[in-house]
Amino acid sequence: MKSLRFYLFLIIASIIDLVLFNDYFSGVIIFILTGYVLLRFIKNLTKSIILPEIISLTGCIVYLIMPWIAFQYFPKSNKLANLWDIYMKVDYHTYFSLALPGTLLLIVGLNCSLPGIDADDDVSLVDNCKRFLNNRKFVGVTLVCIGIVSAMTINYFPESMQSIVYFFIQLTFIGFLYILHSRLIKRIFIIPIALTLLVGQSILTGMYGEFIFWSMFGSIIILMGQSSFTIPKRILFVVTGIFLILLIQSIKQEYRRATWKGENRTNNPALFFSLLKERISDPSSIINPERSFSLVARGNQGFLISRVMAYVPKRTNFVHGETILTSLAASFVPRFLWSDKPEVGGKENVCRFMGDCGNYHYSYNIGQLGEGYVNFGVTGGSIFMFFYGLFIRFSLDKIRSISRVFPTLILWVPLFYFAALSLETDFLSVINTFMKTLIFCFVCYAGFSVFLKVKL
Repeated sequence: MKSLRFYLFLIIASIIDLVLFNDYFSGVIIFILTGYVLLRFIKNLTKSIILPEIISLTGCIVYLIMPWIAFQYFPKSNKLANLWDIYMKVDYHTYFSLALPGTLLLIVGLNCSLPGIDADDDVSLVDNCKRFLNNRKFVGVTLVCIGIVSAMTINYFPESMQSIVYFFIQLTFIGFLYILHSRLIKRIFIIPIALTLLVGQSILTGMYGEFIFWSMFGSIIILMGQSSFTIPKRILFVVTGIFLILLIQSIKQEYRRATWKGENRTNNPALFFSLLKERISDPSSIINPERSFSLVARGNQGFLISRVMAYVPKRTNFVHGETILTSLAASFVPRFLWSDKPEVGGKENVCRFMGDCGNYHYSYNIGQLGEGYVNFGVTGGSIFMFFYGLFIRFSLDKIRSISRVFPTLILWVPLFYFAALSLETDFLSVINTFMKTLIFCFVCYAGFSVFLKVKL
């Protein structure tokens, strides 16, 4: 409750700031907010599944901190920003009139829990899961085997079915969480195996988001209830995590340039480890001017939102909830009944609201804040972010509630919110992933019960 009052105070302060056009004060609010969210992240680590804190911190970084840095250090006059045409397309006040209240309202929504649901119950839910798995120790091994076989055979399936097989691949990591909580094998043995598989898969596919995602969520669930993991250890954990993310980001672009040729994606583990060795031996190279610009550009979702704000309503009109309603409908209606329903990935939004049609060499999207803006404008877009945060929090609380009956469901939380963790995607991707995971989870639970006579 205290945190909600603090966020509401910041909302009032930001509104006053925006009315007074005091750009200096808005910068102060941004860093106070980010610092407070980071402290809550550290405080609640080991106490709950800190999905709201992760999304809140991500929002502060990609919607506020990185755009602020871009305005201060990489404006249009900057050589690199001008060369690559990556600078904020609207002025400081215009952008933050949407981003600051929008981010604050997102965080408020994420902190509004359902009556009778307490995040502190997460530790007891995980303990209950451990007791449940004590007599089902080989369920996790079965899930891992299914995941590995799926990864090895995915290319043999028709393209239309590969998105389904992809969910089965994720059972590899869900299975490892089962194994860790069933105490079948000591963590000292299973964690290196899981990390090796995760790193190997990331190198082979060039998709490092999964490595960061599963490493983070896996660590959070493993650390649940670990009272010996003190505040200093949590701070070290966060600092190490930040360094690893910076390290991977500094390698990723260079590795992809060398191994990706258009649609053809090859892999070169030797090159990957060579780049890794180079960065570790010279950590300062991670933050040289060119890589610093690349890091800010990659983490600055505000750049794409500013392009949207420069395009809408100047070149096309606001759509007044159209994409939101369409996304909700598309998540429930199968494609064979709606042949031309929207596809996830954001191509349609990028073309329609940024005018960037056909240039899909890189994956990018307008983000939830951008989608709120194109539907409802500055004020309405900010309010939309509150309800978006509310949806994530209420659905998480509902999963917590169901986990009292189905104890292992708490281990599936990462898969439910795989898309939601990214604030660079659109509402369709989030709701679509959530609904497909819900169906997939039901199929897995029912399948194990019917065919293997085992309860997941």
